[in-house]
Amino acid sequence: MTQGNHFAALPNKKIHTPKGIARLTVTAATMAAMTGSSLISPFTAFAQTGDGGTQHPAVMSPIAAHAGAASGTGAKSAAQTIADLQKAVNEAKAKEDAAKAAYDEAAGPYNEAASARDQAKASYDSAVNAGTAADRASMDEYARQVAEGKDAADAAGKDLEQAKAGLADAKADASEKDEAYQSALKAAQDAKDALDKAKADAVSATPEAISAAEQAVRDAQAAVERAQAGLANANATLADAQSKLVAAQSAKDSADAVLAAAQQNKDAADAKAAAASAAYEKAKADLAAAEAGASGPEYDAAKQKVADAEATLAAARAVQSQCESELEQVQSAAATAQTELNDAQASLSVKQQAAVDAASGVNDAQSALDAANADLDAAKQANVDAIAKLDAAKQAVKDAESAKAAADVELANAKTAKDTADAAVTAAQQKVDEAQAKLDSADAQLKQGAIGFFRAMGADDAVNIILNAKYAGKTEVGNSKDATSLDNMLNAIRWMKSVNDYRKSVGLSELQVTYKLIAGAIADANYSDTVLDHARQYDFAENLAWNYGIDPSGQWIEQEKGFFDKATEALYGVTGLVGKDAYDFYAKNGVAINHWIADNCHWENGSSGTVGHYMNIINP
Repeated sequence: MTQGNHFAALPNKKIHTPKGIARLTVTAATMAAMTGSSLISPFTAFAQTGDGGTQHPAVMSPIAAHAGAASGTGAKSAAQTIADLQKAVNEAKAKEDAAKAAYDEAAGPYNEAASARDQAKASYDSAVNAGTAADRASMDEYARQVAEGKDAADAAGKDLEQAKAGLADAKADASEKDEAYQSALKAAQDAKDALDKAKADAVSATPEAISAAEQAVRDAQAAVERAQAGLANANATLADAQSKLVAAQSAKDSADAVLAAAQQNKDAADAKAAAASAAYEKAKADLAAAEAGASGPEYDAAKQKVADAEATLAAARAVQSQCESELEQVQSAAATAQTELNDAQASLSVKQQAAVDAASGVNDAQSALDAANADLDAAKQANVDAIAKLDAAKQAVKDAESAKAAADVELANAKTAKDTADAAVTAAQQKVDEAQAKLDSADAQLKQGAIGFFRAMGADDAVNIILNAKYAGKTEVGNSKDATSLDNMLNAIRWMKSVNDYRKSVGLSELQVTYKLIAGAIADANYSDTVLDHARQYDFAENLAWNYGIDPSGQWIEQEKGFFDKATEALYGVTGLVGKDAYDFYAKNGVAINHWIADNCHWENGSSGTVGHYMNIINP
């Protein structure tokens, strides 16, 4: 097709491709070959508006700008770097234009100006090479900045993980300090208890202690008798619970057997219902097929089959329903039996524990009685030794007071350590929160993709093109598969270079685009990702491909160039045309070439071949 028109969708090997692959391909294709004219590249430092108007600030990824601010290096140095590259581009372009003018002027009759022409051409070639190198450098710088922005987001994620690890360590240390504090707290309490006991021991060896010990013996004897009576009662209750458990287990076993039989009946009814349903559906299908004849024995037979199958299905479903009801009743009975069994087991466990506790109570009561008798003997002896013990008791009080004072010091130290550890946890949590906020900010910038990039550049017109496009609903900002994602912008740079590498290999200048064209390409690509057609939202030409995965150059360049070469050789005996020579030849003979290719060249699916995409790529 001619420049400026939309290209029809190419024939496809496979119409439907994964969303991400189609979107990436369409984006790259649209950006790489939107126009044959020479435009300012979005990968240089400055870019004009689509109508050649005001230039935007230096290209710098918004993520890269954020990373620079975070590290203390502002966006200005990166912008200045690209500005310097743009200056080199502008100077090289100026030299290129001047050299081209001189070359054109000297391109008269060869015999009159051969030397001047050769000199002008050398200057022209030098200027082209310089411009290409400068443009490549700026494109590489742009790619570096976008990649740097993604690296900053990755670094934020790593910082968050490190902060979390630090928080975990701080919490572990705080836990240890808390354990030490609790241990010191217990030691202090133990020391106080020892002091209290020492003080009590100092006054306990009195005649009153003997009287109390005798009463304790009497109380202990009564406790032994009560414990023995409780044990006998617990043993009787245990025997009753064991009998109930045996009965409940028997009832549960019977219920399980009935449940198993009901389940088998239910499974059989389900199978019959399924078979009857299948037979019914088949009979309906046979009837539908027979209805094509509208009458006759086959139709009547099919109709009868449907009626018979329907009756069979109804009967099977009735049996199925009955089995389901029976199964539910049996399941309920089994559940009740299980509940009763569980209750009996629980009751038995309680009674067993009660018997154990009762036996233990007897032992404890006997031990208490023995202890009380021993205490009585000790109290009697203590009364004799009271005076001798008094001095020792007083010393024990002093020792206990010293131990308590030391324990109090340890407690204070442990409390200080715990407070320090708690403060460390708080600081570590703050680092985690800061790292999380940094990561969230980086993720938010990444999700904005091209929108955030254009806004950072002040290219609001480009933002409006995407957000206010006719098919703006096809764009999903934040979706990693959307044409606005930074990953796809990086991919577009790679594909742009691939197309430009080919153009350079055939003597053509590199294709370049503006912010507005990038935005239009993104909006169109998102539409064509789900619709097998051009969006036609803007007045520019675009190449699309859905069937070549990531790189469509195999179709646009290799295959379509093959069609073109065959046509020129068959029609005119001309071979080896590339670059501008091929484009100029097509401009003169395009109608005949298109007709020949349509008749003699075909895509893999059998449709007629085309060369419009190839011509778009080699448009000088």
